[in-house]
Amino acid sequence: MNRELTSILSICQKSGRMCRGFDAAVKAVRTGKAVLILMCEDLSPKTAKELNYKTAGRVKTVRTNFNMNELSECIGHKTGIITITDQGFADKIYEAYEAISSVRKTDLYKDNTNKN
Repeated sequence: MNRELTSILSICQKSGRMCRGFDAAVKAVRTGKAVLILMCEDLSPKTAKELNYKTAGRVKTVRTNFNMNELSECIGHKTGIITITDQGFADKIYEAYEAISSVRKTDLYKDNTNKN
């Protein structure tokens, strides 16, 4: 995993602008706090599908090419889903991820950055 992405995720977690896990992601989406959701590559297809259904395209959701262990090492907790609740952190994390992995349109379930 990229050092820049690791440090941004770490700072985001320490600042309290991050939620971990499926239930926390759904709650953040329902309350309107979620800005970006990162899912690890080895997350079960059922969980990914259910998360996509629950978020209903209201939040940018990215299926990363990092496994659960790599994602968990960044933040110190074992998790497969990370929800970012701050727009500034979300932009930086997405830019860093895009730079290292050349995000394809298929990685995004729904890009909802043009809200009315």
